[in-house]
Amino acid sequence: MKELILLCFTLLLSNFTFGQTEESERLPSFPSGEMARIKFIEDNIQYPLAACRNKIEGKVDVEFWVDTTGKLRGISVCKRLGYGYDEEACRIFKIMPDWIPAKSNGQLVNKEMRITINFILTDDLIKKSKTAHENYLNAREQYTKSNYEETIELLDYSVEEFPDFNEALILRGQAYYNLNDSINACNDWKSAFYGGYTQIYGPLLLNCNINVEDIKLYDDQIFTVPEEMPEFPGGKEVLQNYLIENIEYPVDAYLNQKEGRVFLTFIVEKTGNITDVRVLRGIGHGCDEEAIRTIQNMPNWNPGKLRGIPVRVQYNLPILFVIGEEAKQQMNEAKDIYSEALSHFESANYSEAISLLNKAIELNPWYIDALILRGDVFKELNDLENACVDWNIVKEFGSIELDGKIEEFCGDYNNTFVKIV
Repeated sequence: MKELILLCFTLLLSNFTFGQTEESERLPSFPSGEMARIKFIEDNIQYPLAACRNKIEGKVDVEFWVDTTGKLRGISVCKRLGYGYDEEACRIFKIMPDWIPAKSNGQLVNKEMRITINFILTDDLIKKSKTAHENYLNAREQYTKSNYEETIELLDYSVEEFPDFNEALILRGQAYYNLNDSINACNDWKSAFYGGYTQIYGPLLLNCNINVEDIKLYDDQIFTVPEEMPEFPGGKEVLQNYLIENIEYPVDAYLNQKEGRVFLTFIVEKTGNITDVRVLRGIGHGCDEEAIRTIQNMPNWNPGKLRGIPVRVQYNLPILFVIGEEAKQQMNEAKDIYSEALSHFESANYSEAISLLNKAIELNPWYIDALILRGDVFKELNDLENACVDWNIVKEFGSIELDGKIEEFCGDYNNTFVKIV
């Protein structure tokens, strides 16, 4: 697919030069200049089907360095967008011709670079993605009727416009195979396999010229369903216990009785360590950040494998945030007690107010409003030490509304409070 797509490039050059400290006199450049580079990408870009179908646009930042021979090394994505855009951005740079290398003080040097690609969809692309998907659905119907030639004819358009349409590649390969055209069948299956559709590996081994060594050519490939999925050390039950023991319910979520599932995706590397943790669907109130923190702190997993070889695998995991019924009942009871304590405070019945607030905070140690009010009561009783203990605890929960009050009254007591863990 060759479409004239508007590509916005931002070239960010770091000051870091491998093996050099002098400022570069000549930066790396694409042969024939910047316009030639833009045209190269316009001519070779392949918009992912998933992105077009979901109408996703955005930016991908690609990092690499140009060595002294002009070859691009260490190509990687540092700002991801997903939906196949990250892989496509890397693919474009991997097929580029050699660049003109950087020069410093008359010497050729390695130079690190970062380029931002802004992927912008057109109405034509969205229309083509719809047609490609409709053709695929029609092709499936023809395939069930053993109309293999019609199946291939329909899928030719889908694959030509969207080479990452793995399902179409698999189906077309099956149609070719049923027509005894093993060469075209294997070509389609290989394309799907190297595009991440690892379920086809078995048929490839049985029917096509492929072996385990071929996998090693794709060390950076991220798989979704390898033969052996990654596993938390000890299995799913141990993973569940880890989450229960390590998740700290966010204060804001707890106070607002926010519950639900945070859906995460991350990469289990070949070494088993976790990278690129992202939220697919969150619930807010601090739960998304807590879910990410918990995953990032996990021990190394047992990596996924393909034919016994560790591979990178994208793994999706939902994390459930739920407050027990007893805790909910205690929070509601604490709120009722707080309302009563507030009435006593407004009536200057400070002893009764403190007694009630003690009960509310015992029921819910995270009850920020109750801690603030108890601090105010202590202040009215000229007990600044205990007032500052409560106010500083609230500050530890992330509140800034008491900063002025703490600064005014707590100069001698800022280090006396006990932090609640």
